[in-house]
Amino acid sequence: MKQMVICQRCQSDDKEIPMIGTMAFSGAEFWCPYCGNATGMFGEIAEVDYTKALEDVYDTYRAHAKRYLSAKGDLSCCAKMINGKRVDRKDFPSEIVEQAESIAAEGWICGRSVKELKNIDPI
Repeated sequence: MKQMVICQRCQSDDKEIPMIGTMAFSGAEFWCPYCGNATGMFGEIAEVDYTKALEDVYDTYRAHAKRYLSAKGDLSCCAKMINGKRVDRKDFPSEIVEQAESIAAEGWICGRSVKELKNIDPI
C-alpha cells in the first residue's frame, strides 16, 4: 500500500499533518507546515497509509506554503537556474535576494488548520 510521511511531533498531539518534501532548510528533507518542524529522513517522521483525505490536506498546505518555501530555498541553495542558466548563490541578482529575504522575513504562521487555509487564497 502507498505510504505518506507525516509529522511525528504533531502525531503525538493526535494530528496527522503531512510533511512536505523540500530542500528549503539545510540538513532537512521534510518540513511540517503545522508546527514548523524541519527534519531529515531519519528524524521526526512517521509513515502512514495513504488516504485521499490526507492527500487533500497535503495539497492545501503545499499550495499555501509554496511562496514561503521557494524563498527559503533561494536563501539556502548553492545555485539555481535563472533564465536557463545555472547561477551560483553569490551571483544572484539583488532583486531575487531582496524578494526572498522579504518573503522569508514574513515567515510562516504555524498552527493554522487546513480549514482556516481553505478560506484564504494561496499567493
